[in-house]
Amino acid sequence: MKQVLLAILLFLGCGVAQGNTYYIAQSGLDSNNGTSKTTPWLHAPGMTGATGTPASYSCTAGDTFILKGGDTWAAGNFPWNWTCSGTSGSHITITVDQTWYDGASWSRPVMNGSGTYPGSLAGGGVNKCFLNAGGTYIDESWLEWTGMYWTGAPNTSACYIEAGFSNNTFNYNYMHGWTHAAYPTTDDAGVGFYGSISGAANGTSFSYNVCDGSDTAENSFGCAYGGGTWAYNVFNEYVSVQVDGTVSVHDNLFENALNSFGSAHPNTMEDDGSCNAVFYNNVVRNTASGSEPFYIGPHTSCTAYVFNNILSQIGSPNMITFGSDATGSAHSTVHYAWNNTIEGGLDSDPPAYNCYNVSSSTYVSAVTIKNTACASSLGVNNAPAGVTITTASNNLKTLAAWNALGYTSTQPYAFSPTSGSSPTIGVGASLASLCSTVSGINSAAGTACGLGTTYAVIYNTSNHTVTSPAVTPSTRSTWDQGAYQGVPGSAVPPVVPPPPPPVLLNTSASWTGYSPLPTVTVVTPEAGNWIGAYGKDGYWLAQSVESLPSYATASISGDSVWTWETSASDAIDLEVPGGSARLAACWYAPATFSFNVNFTDGNTHQLTLYVLDFDQRGRTETIQIVNAATGAVLVTQQLANFTSGLYPTFQISGNVKINVTCTAGVNAVVSGLFFGA
Repeated sequence: MKQVLLAILLFLGCGVAQGNTYYIAQSGLDSNNGTSKTTPWLHAPGMTGATGTPASYSCTAGDTFILKGGDTWAAGNFPWNWTCSGTSGSHITITVDQTWYDGASWSRPVMNGSGTYPGSLAGGGVNKCFLNAGGTYIDESWLEWTGMYWTGAPNTSACYIEAGFSNNTFNYNYMHGWTHAAYPTTDDAGVGFYGSISGAANGTSFSYNVCDGSDTAENSFGCAYGGGTWAYNVFNEYVSVQVDGTVSVHDNLFENALNSFGSAHPNTMEDDGSCNAVFYNNVVRNTASGSEPFYIGPHTSCTAYVFNNILSQIGSPNMITFGSDATGSAHSTVHYAWNNTIEGGLDSDPPAYNCYNVSSSTYVSAVTIKNTACASSLGVNNAPAGVTITTASNNLKTLAAWNALGYTSTQPYAFSPTSGSSPTIGVGASLASLCSTVSGINSAAGTACGLGTTYAVIYNTSNHTVTSPAVTPSTRSTWDQGAYQGVPGSAVPPVVPPPPPPVLLNTSASWTGYSPLPTVTVVTPEAGNWIGAYGKDGYWLAQSVESLPSYATASISGDSVWTWETSASDAIDLEVPGGSARLAACWYAPATFSFNVNFTDGNTHQLTLYVLDFDQRGRTETIQIVNAATGAVLVTQQLANFTSGLYPTFQISGNVKINVTCTAGVNAVVSGLFFGA
């Protein structure tokens, strides 16, 4: 399993054009130009206390603002009112450069309320947040947020980040260390991310963040509120996560959720008004009494899809509840729940609760429940009058019966099958048609529907980072019951067939065709072992050695370079000639970069690229071969699924330009060029 990228320079989306780059550090001065690490500003634009250029600066779409690792901005710098916006092709980026830091090693820049900010919440009716992200097309990442304190009878919320605008991303943040004074209210005032209920429709996402209250009094804090995509996050020792709008909630770890001091919104995950939302591959565990694990309440005439989730050690009498939206008014909703694994209670209090709790016909018209593995002495679901409930292929057993078969909450993967003969293996109903329906709503969810659970993520509590997936999911060729497909830990990634050979679009230039072998090959786990397979005549490795053949010249333009890791054993890292080390590095660009390769001897030669999605960011990209003289496009090849590396191979003569373009994920990457077989 690869570690999610720590040595990241910029968290950018496809098509993000580079603007100006500015540096911010505690050693800086606002009178500096901010354009280098040696002349940083003290404040970012919009921070309280900013003077000079950062106080008056008007952002340009594509600007990047880099905060120095290990530095701390205290309460006097907040609120940080960010008003700049990017565009769909040129985002504004607030992030880090992990080669630039104070101290012995890099750590996140810290936004610290010092135990005083924002203070009183009484009056005003305006949220009091550290960062008010009041723009669109903003990508923020890799910051630490701590020291929030609030007091007074609130009619508003304190929050670390207000994220209520569209097309923004918030990633790799670490939120913790909140405190509050006692006050006479039942409301919960502290929030990590305070978003907009229209966030999903407008493209807002929250990924790989950690909200961890283990260093706090824990109560009265909701890690998240709002719409959007919530994926690969960790929520630990908190009161609630509340989502609204059209949402996707997947691959999150919800653990140790607590009841609040005022008993308001004590829900591990609460949906108060979604529409056609998907909830999948989440893990919920170790919740306190009164903290309802999954409460799902879509708007009227809307549908929710819930699958591949695992709930264990639940202190509430309700596991997955289908109920009303925030309005509480009568309306009609439809729900589908399948392939979930649910323990209906606690080990210490043998489960005696339904795995699904269906509200009255006032709010719910129909529910379909299939392929559930349910540990309960009561039932899979209740059956309120007037609600049409369809069930099939559910497996209900008492906790003792499951335990006797090897399914327990203390397994590395809770309530998972232990062998190919375990009773949930191969006995589920095929729900491929339902996956097709989900694909029409959310393509990523449709893909996940045809696989077993990922078991969410792994939380590294030492550096508060997240890796994913916790389990490599297997294809549901024959369907199991419960969230797992097969025995986790021995699962083999689904085989992805190689893309078809490139299409020859123009034959007027010096293009002689391609090898009869597949132009793109899905490699083995020994993906980085190129020596002896490619590069007989020469090679060029990103951030490493260059040895070009006598018959070729090569150059690159529009790129930046980055090194992910050096290692001796990581198979997907490229071999480095003349030594035992391996290297994972790349040329990259958020939109497009280009190689110029000229074969000067008039012959046709094999040229191979190595592309690697090292940090598993879902990259897809296009390789386009262009006649350098005429600009005619000779061949176009789309690449995807290259977390284990791909070697696109071409037969070329003459002078060509190779355009590498990001089509999904964070940027386009190439790690090496190889000349000859």
